Order: sequence, then structure tokens, then C-alpha cells
Amino acid sequence: MAYRYLATKSGKNMYDMASLLQKAARRGEFNLTSYAANEMYEGYHGMLWKRILTISCEDCWGVLTKELLALRAKDEEARENGAPEMQHVSNAVALLCRALKSRDACYFACNFVLTPNERDEIEVDSKHIERMKDMLLNCAMLRRSTSRWDSCLQSDEQ
Repeated sequence: MAYRYLATKSGKNMYDMASLLQKAARRGEFNLTSYAANEMYEGYHGMLWKRILTISCEDCWGVLTKELLALRAKDEEARENGAPEMQHVSNAVALLCRALKSRDACYFACNFVLTPNERDEIEVDSKHIERMKDMLLNCAMLRRSTSRWDSCLQSDEQ
């Protein structure tokens, strides 16, 4: 069964651009991620933001969703006012590329959700508990750096 070819503004396959967006963001390659976002911005705006949020959940460590949703709201507001601009998408791409990377969501899905678990309890050794404590500490430090990022974004808008 064939599917309809969905082309971006320069004729590229939309699915290839969505894949490039995620793979380039995962590797922290800002130029490639920006290129893919630019290709998808006009014709596949909703798909672009869905993929950005997916990337933040699957590939980034820490919580970026709040910041990305704020950027999406600003982008939607600008589009409704008839002045679409790539600035908000560009900021989202920068956040994704600079974020610490983690595949823990996929690890969790593959090892605990998708596989049958015959045991009622999950055994966790002390090494993993210490790792989780370190991750929580790093999360607190990331929140502080994110608040600095928010203040930079606000100063750019003024």
C-alpha cells in the first residue's frame, strides 16, 4: 500500500525531514536541526511542534516541556497575528540541541513496559539508587540554568 508523498517547501520528503530533525537534535547538530525545522515550518507546522515535543521526551535529559510549550504558545500567537517568524522555533531547536541527552525513556519502555514482567517487585541495587540521586541533583542545577535561559529570552524580546 503506497502512501501520499508529503513534500516540504523545497520538495523534500516531510518524513525524512522529521527524522533528520530528531537525529540531528539528538547529536546536537544545530545547523542540520535548523534546516529540517525550516523545511517543515510552513507546510507542516503542527507536525514540527509535535516532533519537537517528542524529541524533548525521548532524547533529552531533564524537563524541557514547560519551556517548549511556552515557545509554542508564542509561535502560535505570532502566526494568529499574521506575523509568523522562525524565532520561537529557533529557540526551541537551540534548547533541544544544547540539552543534556538521555535515552532513559526508551530504556524504561523497552525493559519495563514492553516486556512481560513475572516478578511483582523490581530489584534495584545501590548503584542505581546513587545514580538517581545524582540525576535529581543535576535536575536542580539544570532548573537554575534554565531560569537563566528564560531571562536571556525575555531580554531578547525587549
